[in-house]
Amino acid sequence: KREHDSWKCAGCGANGKGDVQNCSNCGDGVKVEQWVCPECLNAVKKQVRILLDWLSNDLGLSDGISINFSGSKGFHVHVRSDAVKMLSPAGRIELLDFLTGHGLELESIGFSEKNRGLLGPKWGTAKGWNKRILEKLFGFLSTASPEQLAVAGNISVKAAEKILRQKETVIEQVKKGFFPAVTATKHALFWKSLLEFAIAQLHLNVDRQTSVD
Repeated sequence: KREHDSWKCAGCGANGKGDVQNCSNCGDGVKVEQWVCPECLNAVKKQVRILLDWLSNDLGLSDGISINFSGSKGFHVHVRSDAVKMLSPAGRIELLDFLTGHGLELESIGFSEKNRGLLGPKWGTAKGWNKRILEKLFGFLSTASPEQLAVAGNISVKAAEKILRQKETVIEQVKKGFFPAVTATKHALFWKSLLEFAIAQLHLNVDRQTSVD
């Protein structure tokens, strides 16, 4: 959207690329021209595949699912399983919270501080959210540049370079449920920052109100 959407300010005449709310020149509201391209729809399709994986493999709701293109920017996933037909409004909200990670607390899924360090679920027993978070974390540590790790973990680039030089050992320790002290101070905060980063990457862009209805 940053590449093919465009905006124009009726007040001062300034214009530019991207989907913005206010003019960068005068601050007034702007008129935005939006487009949906194949790249946009491919990103949405990836989200749908992740949602279907959650529904089928984590919740056992593979029966009675149908998918329809909305006609513009997304897809409607209909879940007609008998297991969900009798859910109350509160139950539907809780189900949506689970799928999107809304209000997710690390302590509630097995990550906890102890003696200023951090412990987590062992890889062999991880499931649901904690398994997906660990998968995302391992993938990120395996491929991140020092600059990317520094931003995600709120540390210096120099510290990030040191961590990445021993990333295989670090990942093996985390798989055993122990987050090693890879920074001089506040290493629990570093790991929590990375876990929150992983959760943000796993967030599903689901229309909340429509889904609850």
